[in-house]
Amino acid sequence: MKNEKYMSSGGLAFTEEKDMKKLSKMAEKGWVLHSFAPLGYKLRKSNPRHVVYSLDYHDVAKEDLEDYYDIFRAGGWQPVCSEGNMHIFSAPPGTKPIYTDGATRLEKYKRARKLLSKVTLILFAFTALCFLVNFLFIQDYTGLAGVISYIVQTLAIALFLPSLMTWAAFEVRIRRMASDLKHE
Repeated sequence: MKNEKYMSSGGLAFTEEKDMKKLSKMAEKGWVLHSFAPLGYKLRKSNPRHVVYSLDYHDVAKEDLEDYYDIFRAGGWQPVCSEGNMHIFSAPPGTKPIYTDGATRLEKYKRARKLLSKVTLILFAFTALCFLVNFLFIQDYTGLAGVISYIVQTLAIALFLPSLMTWAAFEVRIRRMASDLKHE
């Protein structure tokens, strides 16, 4: 569609600030954020807007989502899109930032890490199980069972490694922020 455009993400754990700035620049060109998309964002054609975007990580029950959004609306931030525990808001430039101090930003990333830790642990267990099954039961990868086992093991690794890298990025960010807060 000519009214929709895809914008890739560098991975929010790695390039959150860069992504939010790039989304703001796209809005100035008339492409506003509509929703999350696989490995990026879906933008829609609109009138050019001067907005800033901000991301919050918070696990909110569906029935509590409007109350959660109302808290941000009170601060001048409009909800744009949500996916799982990730929520992007927009506001006019100059609006007071969602996170104004290091301690609250640190809590934001701790919330993100908590959920990601569970996902990473599950993917690790699944990957380890695949390796164990292959080691104990699959002697030959030429038969149907071997080929299927190999494919499942490869998919498990393909899911686990990015999850582990993302978790590690959050962990490094959290440790740096905590260290910076101690030295303030």
